Amino acid sequence: MNRQQKHYIKIAAGILIFALFLITRLYRLPEIPRGIHVDEAGMAFDAFCLSHYGTDRYGLSRPVYLANYGGGQSALYAYLAAAAIRLLHFSPTVFRLPAVFGGFLTLLFGSLILKRTLGTKAALTGALLLTVCPYFLMASRWGLDCNLMLGFSVMSLYLLMTAVASGRTGLFALAGLSYGVTLYSYAIAFIALPLFLAPALLGLIWRKKITASRLLAFALPLGLLASPLLLMIAFNSGLVTPFSTPGFSIPILPEYRSSELSLIHLPENLNLFHTLLFHDFLSYNGFAAYGTLYYLSIPFFLAGLAQALFAAWGRLSPRRKNTGGITGVSSSESRQACGIPDGTNGIPNDTDAAGNISPQTQDRLLVLLWFFVLLLVGLSMSGPNINRMNAIYFPLLYFTVQGLLLCGAGIRRLTGKWSSRIFSCGMGALYLLLFLSFARFYYRDYPDQIYPQQYFNDSLIRILDYIDEKFPGQNREIYVDPFDDNVVHPYIYTLLRCPENRKLWLAEKQWDNSYGPYHFNLPGEIDPDGIYIMYADGISMAALEQAGFIWEPYELWKIYGKPQ
Repeated sequence: MNRQQKHYIKIAAGILIFALFLITRLYRLPEIPRGIHVDEAGMAFDAFCLSHYGTDRYGLSRPVYLANYGGGQSALYAYLAAAAIRLLHFSPTVFRLPAVFGGFLTLLFGSLILKRTLGTKAALTGALLLTVCPYFLMASRWGLDCNLMLGFSVMSLYLLMTAVASGRTGLFALAGLSYGVTLYSYAIAFIALPLFLAPALLGLIWRKKITASRLLAFALPLGLLASPLLLMIAFNSGLVTPFSTPGFSIPILPEYRSSELSLIHLPENLNLFHTLLFHDFLSYNGFAAYGTLYYLSIPFFLAGLAQALFAAWGRLSPRRKNTGGITGVSSSESRQACGIPDGTNGIPNDTDAAGNISPQTQDRLLVLLWFFVLLLVGLSMSGPNINRMNAIYFPLLYFTVQGLLLCGAGIRRLTGKWSSRIFSCGMGALYLLLFLSFARFYYRDYPDQIYPQQYFNDSLIRILDYIDEKFPGQNREIYVDPFDDNVVHPYIYTLLRCPENRKLWLAEKQWDNSYGPYHFNLPGEIDPDGIYIMYADGISMAALEQAGFIWEPYELWKIYGKPQ
């Protein structure tokens, strides 16, 4: 097979992987995961308000951060969803599209990073894993704002690598702009990006990879985009007296969370790798039967991380000229063991003619640095879980791919080319079999088997539709049982159902308790004309039945009412 034929096969493989990506992300998108997460619902309604009125649901014009339910929420997802709503319409499919877009960014730029650092084979392997591994699939199918940090941080990392390699000032400006936008994806980025960029840029300056003009081009858009968020932090921390800002709004959060990161959390977070690679307590983040990247990936991740650490030590150690990239083998052999082709003219690709670190090695060190920064943030976090640590999943996948290539190249050295090909085909078949098993569970069993799912709900919307059909033209007060843990902040679902209720909701300012005909608690005395949506309060149910109310089941609920 000649080089041109191999090239066409790689292109065909890339197209097939992208087609599989689209199918796995768009198939039954509004239905799986079943229901609407309470934070997804808040984001969706804010996106609707931004698309129609230019404000969030509280009336703040162009906010740089969302108040959500008082604790805050990053705004990037809402603005992307607002653009989608303007172009299309308001529906679960549309406000979940930015999640698919975030997954696409991870697929595209993650593959490009793998290609520039480890080669085309690594890019195709990584693209396949980014498509079929449980975490990446699940996180790109629903509108949790923080999940965008993964895709945007991967895009920013690639743009930084490209800017450094090319030396073009415009690319440095684009990389700075991308990192500035990433700050709006999730609040963890406020800490993680400075911890990463400070040593990364200092190292690049020390190696004379960045001039003053390039650094300025990078810092200017990043600083401009970071300024409103710095003001938001200063306002809510009490460091600066709030003042009006032209062109955008800064919310004052009643439940501002400013102390969730501290080294005192280190002892309680020593099981972080178990959480990241296995599962956490939230079913919408992962399943115990499969893990986040499949359990098959764990030994390859460990092998890839070990090789990356050995290679980094070999390049950065004062004795690096005498140290191989991996346990005593030469620099060139180390690269071949990872499936990375050697350089030309006898110069290994991890060094240039002067013996300095090559661009590929430099880029791999950036991935390793990003991994350890995110790991430190996770270890310092109060209650880290999978979705809060989403950005670390690209480095986890990167080292998994590196471990797969390392093992394949080792088998090739020991037993020959055909054994290596059998290993590669076997691993591909195993991952596809795991994916088929996971897809069967996720698309067929998951919607019913894990229901109701914690923090997910949309049954209230369907119940209110049913009540309108059952009691047409009757303006009755509607009381919702507040004791269902799955229906947190139930008012938001009534606003999703009837966005025109926003004015009434804002006017009454009874945000979590009641507005208009909706009451999200039970009255002290029974309203004989009311309609009650009950879930678990047996005492009140008995009282309603004694008062002559008739009930009928609706999914996990009971609807009580008196015919008029």
